Amino acid sequence: MKKYILSKEYITLLPFLVAYVLIVIFKQQNILVGDEGRFWSYAAKLLKGYYADNEFGEYSYLWNGPGYPIVLMPFRYLETSLLYPKLMNAFFLYSGLIFFFRSLKHFISRKKSLLVTCVLGLYYPLLLMALPTLMTEALSFLCCTAFICFYLSYHRYRKTWQLLLCAFFLGYLAITKVIFGYVIVTVLVILLILYLFSKAKKTLVASIKILICSLVICSPYLIYTYSLTDKFFYWGNSGGMNLYWMSSPYDGELGDWYFFENLEESQPEVYENHKEYLASIEDLDPVEKDAALKQKGVENILDHKEKFVRNWISNVSRIFIELPYSYRVQSNNQLFYLFPNGILIVFLCMAIFLSVCNYKLLPTRVVFLLLIAIVYLGGVSLLSAYVRFLYPILPLLLIWICYTFENYIKISRSDEGTLMIVIKKSNFLSK
Repeated sequence: MKKYILSKEYITLLPFLVAYVLIVIFKQQNILVGDEGRFWSYAAKLLKGYYADNEFGEYSYLWNGPGYPIVLMPFRYLETSLLYPKLMNAFFLYSGLIFFFRSLKHFISRKKSLLVTCVLGLYYPLLLMALPTLMTEALSFLCCTAFICFYLSYHRYRKTWQLLLCAFFLGYLAITKVIFGYVIVTVLVILLILYLFSKAKKTLVASIKILICSLVICSPYLIYTYSLTDKFFYWGNSGGMNLYWMSSPYDGELGDWYFFENLEESQPEVYENHKEYLASIEDLDPVEKDAALKQKGVENILDHKEKFVRNWISNVSRIFIELPYSYRVQSNNQLFYLFPNGILIVFLCMAIFLSVCNYKLLPTRVVFLLLIAIVYLGGVSLLSAYVRFLYPILPLLLIWICYTFENYIKISRSDEGTLMIVIKKSNFLSK
């Protein structure tokens, strides 16, 4: 009995919860910093029966989805200390680790699953961003891991409640980080096209049902945005500004993001390049400004293709190692991300190689999860991004890495005692 209890994931991983709670207690500040104020304000507006307004221009309109503010509503209603909603982050990450552990056991042994889960649980860039702040990272992590867990369970057992929970967590992820709304639709279109030509229609139907149901979860929010904007499938108004900065054609600018309001004081070099255009859209409402910025961004890309490619390369680098930035003196702070993410990059490259060598052997369920990660990374790489944009899909990437290493690599010892790494299966080697 004792062995059975200790084998339960929630007991095994309990030290992480204790550590996370302590990090929140000792690292958090009982003040609102940066984006925290916007989420806290959104929660107050939801309690009053609405979500978007023009109080702070485009930044208080539909800048973020309502997923995280909904979680904050009870704390805002009770006017609690900021410590208590931040403690929820510890439970979100802890629960996410449990879901991730259960997901890994579909592919690798319990011991290996526990080891990889512990590595993820100690991934300090995520911890220091997600735990002591009122930000979406911890909730997004939970939604992603729960989605993976219920998707793999549904793929095996085909229970309706597993499908519904899988769709719920994917849908809630989309209204927490709205980029996933576009990911869902893109993957859905890809699967529908594949359905027309594939012989494995039954497998595709399961994934298509999940994606459609997840959009149903998002439909109340999309109906609300339509009532405000008269635009179908309008997720938010932050995309235009991200695309505009990403498409900057000026030398010295690397596609990173800036606030419009304090640009003249904080970055005078950048302000000089953009002041005329920014003045021309200053009086537009948030939706009109978003549309104008998107149009200008597309124009910049088409007129300066080579510069956009250079910005894109810089942006991909920022997603993984948080550099380079325009007009910013580089420091040793970048080493904070370089060590763990450098290791991740190495494993990703190896997983890519193994997957290419065995592309016909990848199971459909892994391909589906990988497709979501690829579409997401492709999407955020086209917009001004930060390293924290990587965090929501870390579980997806690690599931894929673990599967490829478990199934396509064999570590053995030669007769001379030398360790050898051998590719077990390969479409190329078998020819």
